[in-house]
Amino acid sequence: MLNKFKKNWKKWEPSLRLMTLSTMLAFGSLVSTGFGQEQKAQNFAADLSPKAVQSRISYRTNDAKLRQFLSSTNDTQLRTLFMEVSNLIDQRHVDPNTYQDRTKHALNHVAAALENPEFLKANNVKASPETLQRAQAELRRMADAVNVKNANEAAQAMSWSMFQLAGGVGISPAAMGMEFIQGNIDSLDKYSAFNPNVQVSAPRADLKSREELVGIGVEMKQHEKGAVVVRPVQGSPAEKAGVQRGDIISSVNGTATENKSLQDIANLMAGQSGTPVLLQVLRNENVELIHVTRGTLVLESVSEARIIDAANGTAYIRIDQFADETAKQLDAALWKLHNAGMKSLVLDLRGNPGGLLNVCVEMCDKFLPEGTIVSTRGRNYSDNTKQSAQFAKTWKVPMVVLVDGNSASASEIFAAAMQDNGRALIVGRTSYGKGTVQTHLPLRTISGNLKLTTAKFYSPNGREMAGSGVTPDVVIEKNDRITSIDNDIAKALEMIDNGQAQNIVNQMTKKRLPTS
Repeated sequence: MLNKFKKNWKKWEPSLRLMTLSTMLAFGSLVSTGFGQEQKAQNFAADLSPKAVQSRISYRTNDAKLRQFLSSTNDTQLRTLFMEVSNLIDQRHVDPNTYQDRTKHALNHVAAALENPEFLKANNVKASPETLQRAQAELRRMADAVNVKNANEAAQAMSWSMFQLAGGVGISPAAMGMEFIQGNIDSLDKYSAFNPNVQVSAPRADLKSREELVGIGVEMKQHEKGAVVVRPVQGSPAEKAGVQRGDIISSVNGTATENKSLQDIANLMAGQSGTPVLLQVLRNENVELIHVTRGTLVLESVSEARIIDAANGTAYIRIDQFADETAKQLDAALWKLHNAGMKSLVLDLRGNPGGLLNVCVEMCDKFLPEGTIVSTRGRNYSDNTKQSAQFAKTWKVPMVVLVDGNSASASEIFAAAMQDNGRALIVGRTSYGKGTVQTHLPLRTISGNLKLTTAKFYSPNGREMAGSGVTPDVVIEKNDRITSIDNDIAKALEMIDNGQAQNIVNQMTKKRLPTS
């Protein structure tokens, strides 16, 4: 079948011989960008939109480590790498697709790369648009007709794209071969990836619980009149100056923000520590001027901890990620609030993309005296695990946990553990639905690793979380309009005030009492 396409290729080959958990932190201002939401609860990359595919190609094209890898890798090494990657997928991926599916996706992926301006520029492609379009058409025809049953047959399709097709458009065989491999991996799910020259432990390094930046400290969303404040960061210059949730920032230092992007507005707020910023805000249809002095922002994963209802002793804690020191920060926050009179707790995991599983388990253990926290199931014995609560002395305050469509991974594990064990009520919107485990498998062929989805998370009651997420006990309709009142928190306070959260604690305690 490959010979058929080689024959078709010869008809026009002479003419071809012409040849990137959400929220973004910018200059100390938090800007909501919505990254990572285009494929909510969709695990298979075959469902990725054309725009998302192009975004991946551009990201990899600009990856310095991948460029370095390609410059020092020959064709034989790429074929050997492809065979090793294929074998690892067969052995370890939680739900591997067929070679037919992988090859079809890979060929279409290579075709998509030939219309990516960054990919073409990086590989110095000089072919005419007509030549590239013919190459794409040939790739897609082959993708539709290909019949591949094993790794060797898939490798033949890869060789065809590397040597027959690549030469026709004036691109290096290595670049085409690498895109073929990437397309194979992308066909599995949106989390698996090839990482050249990366240590297996590297992903942990970025999960820091504390970071320092200079700015004013506001989280914003786009608004027709400029930007609306989602929240001022607790303890930030903005909060100290009086900036409030729901304020519409209409100008910064006299420059109108209407029709400007969030990044442009963040840039207007940027500057050195100790320098002034004049914000004009619209609050309840009134215009107010707020003088803010830029300062150093200490950003912690436990970003807020305060009493929000002094009369009833209701505390509020916001956790932005599950990082290395998050459990210790949570401990400190809980004791601080306990000493301030905490009698109930609202724990906010909205927008939390997750993080370290062991930290999540440790945090669950602070609220669960017993019971399963999470289990994982994969095809290998080592991928099947079960984590249970082991610390009997736990916090017993009534609790409501807030989640939304951007609460993912460890956030979902925490929320599901609280829900299934009857420890807390969940309020908000259905969570992201990641629910999968990625393992970094070292490669023998080259210096690098294959990040592969090897297992799925299951809640204590056995619910598969991948693709479905956590459904709240009380669903609050999403409202893109930011006002001074947070509807999720308002509902949580109501459920605490009317005793619903306390009833959950009472029922759990009753279950644990010994029977005569």
